[in-house]
Amino acid sequence: MAYLSRNTIELLGERVFTDYKRIPSLRGQYIQKVEPGTLATDLCGLKIDYYHLSRSGAVLGLTCSSQVETWVMDEDGNQLVYPLDGRTILIESNLRDSEEQRGRYHFTVAHEVAHQILDRMYPERCGRMAARIHYSMETSRPAYPITDWTEWQANALASSLLMPTELVMAALLRYDLAGGIKKLNKVFFPREYERFCQVSDTLEVSKQALALRLKRMGLLQENYLDDPYRLVNVEVDNEWQE
Repeated sequence: MAYLSRNTIELLGERVFTDYKRIPSLRGQYIQKVEPGTLATDLCGLKIDYYHLSRSGAVLGLTCSSQVETWVMDEDGNQLVYPLDGRTILIESNLRDSEEQRGRYHFTVAHEVAHQILDRMYPERCGRMAARIHYSMETSRPAYPITDWTEWQANALASSLLMPTELVMAALLRYDLAGGIKKLNKVFFPREYERFCQVSDTLEVSKQALALRLKRMGLLQENYLDDPYRLVNVEVDNEWQE
């Protein structure tokens, strides 16, 4: 399997976004966010279908660039055999129907699109895993150390596809965050946090995904999104050490 650098993945994401802006239905329009469904169907020629993908709900999406069969479930919980044709993305239907999880839904679609793009552009990276089904699992943060580079690369490309630098910078400028965020903390820095949330809403991505993207772009120094009161502990520890 070929290992792609983050810089290579970013360049690929920029190329895809350039093509995205040329989609006939988007020409001449002001684009402030990427619609992953349009990216999948209109640009990449993929089909998106919706089923229950696991009884626990842990599987959010899946795809395969080869023709294979997989198990899905209908609304009554009956198992069905679904023949993947190499150009289809399956998404957990509950994820699509949840307004609260819109950001996660968008990232899941982008993640599966990323697998399709990478498999087509770098078929040698799959090797003997050409018929591998790629799964998007419910998780709140990337795992380190990285043990599955295929998934890491898909996550990195999905982030670039969903949050192109051009759109991120435009949204930050719109909400007076063009200089970046020093400390993302809703308790102690509520104004910056509210603006950050507005950027997240504009791009229609989750706060977690946006925070990671800004961190990688060098536009977020300290992230207290998961635990805003951790800042108190950090300040106390620093004062004690002095």
